Amino acid sequence: MVIMVNLKECKFQFFKPGDSQRNTYEHNQLMQLVKSRSRDSRLSVVFQGQSRKEYIFNDMQVSGGWGRGVAGGGVILGFF
Repeated sequence: MVIMVNLKECKFQFFKPGDSQRNTYEHNQLMQLVKSRSRDSRLSVVFQGQSRKEYIFNDMQVSGGWGRGVAGGGVILGFF
């Protein structure tokens, strides 16, 4: 799973690598982000008018020169 954050347009995209379908949300639709304390690879997201969605990542890696990366080579949290 990949999360891309477009800071200029204030949008979030959630998608699987190689998948053409991308779920795009405006910043004001994001109500809550909940990081699991027991599993670093788990993130729950609550969007306005929707039930809580849970995303599970293989590992965490940050790209775009912003943030701190953890060793591995799967998931990219991109800021552009």
